[in-house]
Amino acid sequence: MSGRLMVNLILNLNIRVKRVAGTKKSEIKLEHKGQAGGRHQNKPTRERPKLLGRFFGGKNMKKEEQFRTINTLEYNRIVHSIPLLNKIAKYFKDNFFGKKVVYCTRNQKVSVYFSESNFMHLCGLYYSRGAKNFFLDCLDKKLDVSSLLVKKDGTTFQKLAILNSVTELTSPHVRLTGSGRYLYLEFDYALRTKKQILALTLKDTSKKIVPQSLLDLKKKRDFPKGEAVIKIYAVDFYTRKEWIYYTEENHLKEK
Repeated sequence: MSGRLMVNLILNLNIRVKRVAGTKKSEIKLEHKGQAGGRHQNKPTRERPKLLGRFFGGKNMKKEEQFRTINTLEYNRIVHSIPLLNKIAKYFKDNFFGKKVVYCTRNQKVSVYFSESNFMHLCGLYYSRGAKNFFLDCLDKKLDVSSLLVKKDGTTFQKLAILNSVTELTSPHVRLTGSGRYLYLEFDYALRTKKQILALTLKDTSKKIVPQSLLDLKKKRDFPKGEAVIKIYAVDFYTRKEWIYYTEENHLKEK
């Protein structure tokens, strides 16, 4: 082989080696760029279940963050509260469920819609059998106390302590407030007792006004005073029958 041919062969081999090496480098750079978040990066499909798991787990975490198991003393306190829970469950069933309850002041009128699922939240409890079954079991005096959790912030027993005064919501002593804030809770309306006993905050969902939370006012002096309610009546969802719970006019006549 001549010297010139040998030189050409060596040059060709060098060019091919450089091309191959350059291709590998570019492939390596492209893969690295994609893994680092390039424009056309493909996310592995197996990441999706992890995200969904965190999402659904968030609901459970919310419950776990707000509630805890009850101790023996608390268990006994709730057992002793079963007659009260039964009494107030009957009160809501007779006066609110299946109806819209209308509160009128001299300046405004608010229609409130209650449902069976509201009752558990107003009591500050969590029932593993569900909110509707909590109401039904209270109504039937069949509440399984071992299936209950109480709130970690201590408000469960505050709510139970004022629960007996909930019947004031259809009495001459109820007042209606506008929007406000109570600690971390923002509400659109509230029904409160004339005295510093309790308030039932309400939320406007744009479709209807529903109960939000039951508050103990005994240590909350700056809660809105609101206006005196001059008429309370209920309208049945199905029959449209109307019940008058209270009117200022009739109350004054009775005096």
